[in-house]
Amino acid sequence: MENKQKRMDALTKFYLPCAADTQMDRYLKNGAGDGVDTALLIEIDYKQFMSEEELDNSMMVAEAAYSLTKIFDKTDLFVRVGPAAFFVYAVGYLNEEDMERKLKQLIKQYHQLNCEHAEHMQKHMHVGVYHVQKETGFMELLHKASTCYEEALHTHVLFCMDTDQPYPLNFPKPFATSKINTKLADMEFAAEIMYEMYDGKDMIETIPLILRKICAYFHTQYIYEIEREDDAYKVLYECRPESMLVENENLNTLPLFVGDNYQNCFMYEDILACNQLSDMFHYDSFVALREKIRGARSLMQGKLQENRAFIGYICMIDCEKERIWTSQEIATFFLLIKIINTAILQMRMLRQHHQKSSQDTLTKAWNLKKFYQKAVENMSVGNQKKYALITMDIKNFKYINSEYGYAYGDRILVAIVEILNLYMEDEECFARIDADIFILLLNYEDIEKLKQRLNLLIKKIERYNIRYDLITNISCMLGIYLINDITMDIAQMIDYANTARKSIKDSHESCIAFYNGKLEEKFIREHRLSSIMRQSLKNHEFIVFYQPKVNIYTNQCVGVEALVRWRRQDGNMIYPSEFIPLFEKNHFIIDLDMYVLEQVCIQINTWIKQGKKPLPVSVNISRVDLKNNDIVKQIVEICDTYQINRSLIELEITESAFLENESIAIERSKELKAEGFLLSIDDFGTGFSSLSLLKDLPMDVLKLDHTFFQTQMNKREKIILTNIIRMAKQLDMTIVSEGIETRQHVAFLKTIGCEIAQGFYYARPNEINQLDLWGNFEGEDVS
Repeated sequence: MENKQKRMDALTKFYLPCAADTQMDRYLKNGAGDGVDTALLIEIDYKQFMSEEELDNSMMVAEAAYSLTKIFDKTDLFVRVGPAAFFVYAVGYLNEEDMERKLKQLIKQYHQLNCEHAEHMQKHMHVGVYHVQKETGFMELLHKASTCYEEALHTHVLFCMDTDQPYPLNFPKPFATSKINTKLADMEFAAEIMYEMYDGKDMIETIPLILRKICAYFHTQYIYEIEREDDAYKVLYECRPESMLVENENLNTLPLFVGDNYQNCFMYEDILACNQLSDMFHYDSFVALREKIRGARSLMQGKLQENRAFIGYICMIDCEKERIWTSQEIATFFLLIKIINTAILQMRMLRQHHQKSSQDTLTKAWNLKKFYQKAVENMSVGNQKKYALITMDIKNFKYINSEYGYAYGDRILVAIVEILNLYMEDEECFARIDADIFILLLNYEDIEKLKQRLNLLIKKIERYNIRYDLITNISCMLGIYLINDITMDIAQMIDYANTARKSIKDSHESCIAFYNGKLEEKFIREHRLSSIMRQSLKNHEFIVFYQPKVNIYTNQCVGVEALVRWRRQDGNMIYPSEFIPLFEKNHFIIDLDMYVLEQVCIQINTWIKQGKKPLPVSVNISRVDLKNNDIVKQIVEICDTYQINRSLIELEITESAFLENESIAIERSKELKAEGFLLSIDDFGTGFSSLSLLKDLPMDVLKLDHTFFQTQMNKREKIILTNIIRMAKQLDMTIVSEGIETRQHVAFLKTIGCEIAQGFYYARPNEINQLDLWGNFEGEDVS
């Protein structure tokens, strides 16, 4: 459908002939014919004292059109068919008396507008009146009404009805499109507004002042500016009458699709001047109804632009009366819009700069700087409330990005922000402070209710993958610090919450943890160890201990396991249970594991140089190592550097590493196996997918976890363990039992068919020079 502005005359707000056919069809289908409706052609002859150009833009024409709308119904059809000629389709029969009364009202209405040419209108207006008789369209009706008009013109009467005289059709006559003549503008007032704008120090305060002045100048009551934001068009500045006591919040926003559609109304006009509210319905009925709620009787709107793109509009409303906007008023308003547009663009730049400095560009969430500011404000306002500071991250988010792409990960982050926006209550706030890490400030009544609320948040986030059919599950880790002192530095609170979050042990489900004093001690200890670990590695403070693997029938060592210990230069020993979990969290474990492998290669070379038969050495590979894309290349390079036969290196991988990321762990294992290394699965039997791992993995050695031997086994447990060993042997796997400490353990191994043992019964882990690996290991019970 043609744009409405191509169908409407800007001066009179009447339809143009090119659009009248569509409108006329609608009227004719609604029961026209049989003389029940009336078609009129009205022309006022101004040519004796006014040029064609003046006539095209004359306020006299606008006033005449306005007068027509006051004596005929607003539901009638009005068409401008010539410079000062109008076609009116009046619903209902108008006889001669009705017609005479209507025309007298028209002239009276024109007098009431204080028009200097009212008397001229009475003498030089002619009207053709035709009663509709089953006509089929606008042009046919116009021709009939034109014939009547010509009869009235030639007989010098005011109007003529239903003549059959065959006059040619003289309408529609061409007329120029009305344009804004800026020469008519009140330049003095425009300059005053411009100077005030440039003298203003704060545009946020200056723009409302300017709008108030414009209202006073035009003797209107209401003016507002609406701008396009991310999610809607919003009223940012307004000046409204004090009498409007009830505020309607719905009027402060315009749905995005409505605003985008409404910009079409400004495609061909910079100013929409509506003499009466009904004119507004020609442009957009939705916007017209909103202005009706505001109390509009007449209004003017001007568009705002940025780089020629529509960004909003300014609307000025007269709530007291309908009025015909003069050419000077329209031109002045046009210039004022341009001036205000400049100020608004400046404000938009400032807002965008402010958003960039306070918002995360991807998700539009606040950044850390803005969070600091709002958190302090919120706690000071609601200082009678109890607050909790929470840090939250997405488990395995780096893996999600690498496996499915950054666009996929970004989609999850944006979704979480959408969830949090709906989740926040008064005097609460949140921010995205890094990659997948969010920080929240929540108020709470008691800890149990806080837990319930956080669990609800977790469920909302976890359900996102179901709702959008995502490939991977989403789980969250939350650390909570209950704030006792609101004057504490926010950064310290974040550290406490992070300490709680990082204390969460490996889990495949979402978890929450609260900060306490013990966590702080652990945090301080871990921080100190992290600060010295790299230098300690350079200083060779990490020592490789070895523990033999013994054939229980021959008592001979058939291999050793390399185990790392941390001995400080002052002689103090730090044991693996303390530093291994820390190094896995900060990924220093990769450097340490490669260091241990290098020390093992050096030791094997030493044995060869001493003429000893080298024993195979098992080296632990962390689950963190398996996530490293270069881990296979690094292991191969170290072994090649020292020319170590790969069959002498057994790489131990814990079963839990496969539970965390099975596909990656299996892929790395196959790559290592292809390079010729022996592979063993450590701590077998502690996970939930042991049997399926035996099916999928190319393992050479199966190490039974020591927990099998810590308690007295019942008959069922012995049957299960015996069958595991039998199955492993059928798969050509070597079985090693860990944690062997007594003669009874050894005897049990013989009954179930396990030949190799490792444990304190034969030898504790020790430095290589403290072990006689080629001697007999008789064994001794651990007391």
